[in-house]
Amino acid sequence: MKEEKSSHIARRLFGLIAPLKGWVIFSIVCMAGYNIFTAAPAYYAKDIVDTIAYGDNPELKQYFLVGIGLMIVFAIKGLFFFGHNYSVGHLVQSLIVKLRQQLFDHLVNLSLTFFTRSKTGDLISRFTNDLHVFQNMLQVGVTGPFRDIPQFFLLLSIMFYRSWQLAFVTMILIPVAVFFIQIFGQRNKIAVSKRQISFGGLSSLLVETISGVRVVKAFGMEKYESKRFKAANDDLYKNHMRSVMIDSYSYPIIEIIGAAAGATIVAYGGYLIINDQITPGDFTSFVISFFMLNEPVKKLNGFNLKLQEGFAAVRRIFDILDIEDEIVTSPNAKKITGFNQEINLNIKAFHYPDKDEPAVRDFQLKVQKGEAVALVGSSGSGKTTIANLIPR
Repeated sequence: MKEEKSSHIARRLFGLIAPLKGWVIFSIVCMAGYNIFTAAPAYYAKDIVDTIAYGDNPELKQYFLVGIGLMIVFAIKGLFFFGHNYSVGHLVQSLIVKLRQQLFDHLVNLSLTFFTRSKTGDLISRFTNDLHVFQNMLQVGVTGPFRDIPQFFLLLSIMFYRSWQLAFVTMILIPVAVFFIQIFGQRNKIAVSKRQISFGGLSSLLVETISGVRVVKAFGMEKYESKRFKAANDDLYKNHMRSVMIDSYSYPIIEIIGAAAGATIVAYGGYLIINDQITPGDFTSFVISFFMLNEPVKKLNGFNLKLQEGFAAVRRIFDILDIEDEIVTSPNAKKITGFNQEINLNIKAFHYPDKDEPAVRDFQLKVQKGEAVALVGSSGSGKTTIANLIPR
């Protein structure tokens, strides 16, 4: 099956989200308020520091007023956080419920041929593992563009406003961070795809073993099945650890880049203060904004990793939704309302799509009403195929 492009997947997701646009707007408003009150302490730090450094000695009550002001700012910030966090949770869960129902409704209406050539565990993993990964992607996929990215540019604007010289020094290192974030995302996308395939294989093996446990016991195949499961389990472990490895070394690398920028800012900022090009308040406001900037940058790194995981998962879900039923009921088909006389089967040949040889050839069967007939034959002789063809 041809891999669906991420842009097309995004358009399909927007189509699912569109009916919930009221909650989307409310969430965006709350995230905008959260960003403003997050950046407020960094912006007003200049006035506080410059008043202490250059003004008269402030009275004690002024410190109390500053403290009360900070409490109010953080209280309003908390309200906005509650609003956007709850609304995002509602959006994510509503979308997951809708997608899960669509997946089930489509799956249950597919032909038996599809289920014959599909692994049960792999289908179950679409409802469990893939939907869970997709849910995590949605959680950061909404907050990333509407909270973390605007917060990044808001703090960056404060940095340029306080000192364009220090801001340009910072801008030299930001493209380096973006470069590494893209590399981590591409590596994680490959690792996640392999991990999801391994999880589906493990689930299939587990379902087959449990459903056929009598056969396993009868032929003494416990050790054989245990070896098969260990191989699949080890494969899942290796693929999962690839994602863990990428996640583990990506954050320290981003932090090292941030620390290098911080050391440069401190040294160059001291030079600018000594030469009266900026005030201590400008420098304090800039440094606070810079260190607050590290948080959205690190989240954006995680956002990119989760985004790649989520797109890999939802692509597997859409692969199922895009499968067309191979058996289409004719518009003029007669509906059977009762069974009065007999069932008369006359099968010249029946082929499965992926098989050259027919599963059933030259088969005739007549069953009278009230008569019980047993189909007996070796494995693969077509007993199940015949039983599945009767309802059609």
